[in-house]
Amino acid sequence: MLPVIGWGGGGHPGAWPASPRKEAGGGRVRGRFDTALAAPGRALNMLKSQLAAQGAAFEQTGGFSERLTTRRLAAREEARDAAPAPTCPQCAQPMRRRKSAKGEFWGCSAYPECKGTKPM
Repeated sequence: MLPVIGWGGGGHPGAWPASPRKEAGGGRVRGRFDTALAAPGRALNMLKSQLAAQGAAFEQTGGFSERLTTRRLAAREEARDAAPAPTCPQCAQPMRRRKSAKGEFWGCSAYPECKGTKPM
């Protein structure tokens, strides 16, 4: 008689081996399975707590764009306080710091009506 290949450990020579639970009695193997199933749960709990902490920090300080805007505004205010702008020699309006291909210069804030400039 030829051996029959089966799926469930029927006990004959050509059958698949029995499951580890049947062979080990369930105690030792079950512990491994429980640990394998608990690890993803622990990882999910850790990720949830990290997301909650990052969400709280985001609410307090804002995201990257908000922090960048805050720093730019602070730098502009600091620059305004550092050096008062001169007045335009043509119309007496305050001048603004401008940039060109040749470098920085003072330009009239009433531009394009007034084209007054001063070197830095």
